[in-house]
Amino acid sequence: MRFLSIILFSLLFLITPLFAQSLDNMQDPPGINWKTINTAHYEFIFPEEISTDAQRAANIAEHLYNPETKTMPYPFKRLSVLLSNRSAIANGFVTLAPRRSEWFAVPFRLGSDDGGWYELLAVHELRHAAQFDMLNYHGLNRLWKFLGGELFVSAFNSMLIPRWFWEGDAVLTETVLSNGGRGRKADFTMGVRALQLSGRHYSYYKSALGSYKNFIPNPYPLGYLMVAYARKRYGAQIWADILRRSSWWSFFPFTFTLASHNMSGRFAADMYDDAMNDFRTHWQERQKNLPITPCRILKTEQKNETNFLFPQAGKYGAFYALKTGIAFAPALVKLDSLGRESYSVPILPLNKISIRGGGCSLGLLPGRPALGKTELFRYFRFGFKKRLHTDHFP
Repeated sequence: MRFLSIILFSLLFLITPLFAQSLDNMQDPPGINWKTINTAHYEFIFPEEISTDAQRAANIAEHLYNPETKTMPYPFKRLSVLLSNRSAIANGFVTLAPRRSEWFAVPFRLGSDDGGWYELLAVHELRHAAQFDMLNYHGLNRLWKFLGGELFVSAFNSMLIPRWFWEGDAVLTETVLSNGGRGRKADFTMGVRALQLSGRHYSYYKSALGSYKNFIPNPYPLGYLMVAYARKRYGAQIWADILRRSSWWSFFPFTFTLASHNMSGRFAADMYDDAMNDFRTHWQERQKNLPITPCRILKTEQKNETNFLFPQAGKYGAFYALKTGIAFAPALVKLDSLGRESYSVPILPLNKISIRGGGCSLGLLPGRPALGKTELFRYFRFGFKKRLHTDHFP
């Protein structure tokens, strides 16, 4: 009885934040004339003014159905896809409670892929849907869904499956099934590459869970490399087998790494070491005859992890950039030719920023919290903390 109480108490803490997320502020404004398109496997819901985009997105989704499910071979449940064009954020997601996918019809400004925006959204997000269906309709997950609905299933999924797998498998799929994909971009795996080639091979758990002290790349490149290595080493079906095996013991916190051992003979930590050793050898070979581009270093190594993002040249050798790190809040900064900071404005951008002509455009939260999909673009002028211009988007 005591053991059961501990399990139920733990589930309460798992489900509470999930319930809060299902009642979030990401709502569309009223007055939208919604339309629908029904295909064999999807229902697309969209504002009337983007009907042409919705037709294209629906055709892309149906075209990708068979390739997406080839290595996740489970009958795909019909999925509702909501297209939203009221956001300044370029993003998309798949979630449960209720099971759906949402795509924000605002292409990524700096480009995250060589293909179209809907192609990237479809190939990435529909892979998440295939992952969910492979995991949620096998083993004990069927019991959790009967007892507590999709919130229960979400709770166990978040406890069992590491985030690097969800995102790494989706990034690998977008790379394999498109002419672009983040896996083909050198800067995508740059952080992992830099750590491995400099001799900083952190443990699996530190790399998967992050650190408040050292720089750890986000789960996307780590997952991409691990998923790619396992598919090369053990075959394309390895991850479907691991998910299916995990679902049968979904009450046990270590079921994913045990399933990995059962299917491949290697625990997740061992597979991480194998993958890093394999890629490090490959990178070292490629690095031997690689010419080094001369550069001028403005800032030397910082005490804490520090990033200067989206640098833009100014007058007299100065640079503007977005400074981020684990020891301070994000801020727009100005660096002189010697790397000294002479100007700083704290900001919290929601997405990429654009610095031009002494000013900066970025997305900020709306003034009405209930309408989370109606972000603002605000314009800042360097040298003044006063906001000069505010405009809604779209």
